[in-house]
Amino acid sequence: MSKKNSAFTMVELLAVLVILGIIMAITIPNVSKLMHNQNDKKLKALIDSALKASNVYIDDYKNSFVDDYDKYNFQYESLLSVNYVKEEDIHCTGT
Repeated sequence: MSKKNSAFTMVELLAVLVILGIIMAITIPNVSKLMHNQNDKKLKALIDSALKASNVYIDDYKNSFVDDYDKYNFQYESLLSVNYVKEEDIHCTGT
């Protein structure tokens, strides 16, 4: 009577580990790049929102500025005080 062993051999396990390593080597850089691109898009959207908020602020208060009101230097605190931006937009680190 011969007894059959149904376990995996060391070569089969090693082959599976090599294949998984190759898949990980391909996947991890792509996921990292994707996450970095999403952070860039988030920061660009926040900058765009800040610019739009400052333009709305200028339009709303242009009569209280001097003649060259479009050259006014805005600070986030002034936009925050009149609810043109949110507190979390000011402290965004991009991560």
